[in-house]
Amino acid sequence: MRIASVSEICAIVNLILGFIYRTVFLSILSVEYLGINGLFTQILSLLSLADLGIANAITFRFYKPIKEGNIIQVGKLMNYFKKVYRIILAAVLAIGLSLCPFLRFFIKDASEIPKDVNLYVIYTLFLVQSASSYLFAYRQALLTADQKQYKISLIQMAGSFFRYSAQMAFLVLTHNFEITIAVNILFTVSTNAVISLYAKKKYAPVFEIRETLNKEERKAILHDTKACMCHKIGGVVLNSTDNIILSKFVGLFSVGLYSNYSMIISNLSLLAN
Repeated sequence: MRIASVSEICAIVNLILGFIYRTVFLSILSVEYLGINGLFTQILSLLSLADLGIANAITFRFYKPIKEGNIIQVGKLMNYFKKVYRIILAAVLAIGLSLCPFLRFFIKDASEIPKDVNLYVIYTLFLVQSASSYLFAYRQALLTADQKQYKISLIQMAGSFFRYSAQMAFLVLTHNFEITIAVNILFTVSTNAVISLYAKKKYAPVFEIRETLNKEERKAILHDTKACMCHKIGGVVLNSTDNIILSKFVGLFSVGLYSNYSMIISNLSLLAN
């Protein structure tokens, strides 16, 4: 009940903050900027396919040793998780950078791109933000498995408040899209780092373990990953392709409008669940 109630409150606060930010954003910059934001967000969401569901397969295995107080097994899982996520981080960066020459392919009409926007700089900023999450996410999984998700939600809500406030301030002062994205990255990475450091401090004995999983345990995780893979692919294709298709066949203006309303609908759906 604690997790559900805190998550509900945080979702409402984030919805309000996001709505206020987008209102300010559109009053200063055009909807095409929002379209670029929505397009790159979904392109990089497709790169989350790199984990193929292995994160869920590993997180599932935390529950039993946490329940039994088996610190050594939790430490082994954490070390394996860290190694896997470093590989995924390298894959995301490599695939993400390889897409740079094809960015304009995803945009129907290049004339819709604002004159002061360098697509490659903006995309690189988004890629850095996306890739950086893999440096910290494996520690957050430990909090989730230990039924401490509400603490993650509270830290993220505080981070969102400061992030949106700073972005709106820089928008008003500079009217610069690139600076606004850079501020977003700074606060997002900082928030993830705070959660990661909190997890490391709270579960300090776990991070003192240097052993890793044996061959049989790794094989079992990979077997479960195969089952998770179809769900992962289906979820990403269903939820992370709308903006890409709209941008390619309709235009950035439509992506900007669509992403506005989809944000509201997705947040309301989150509250309903």
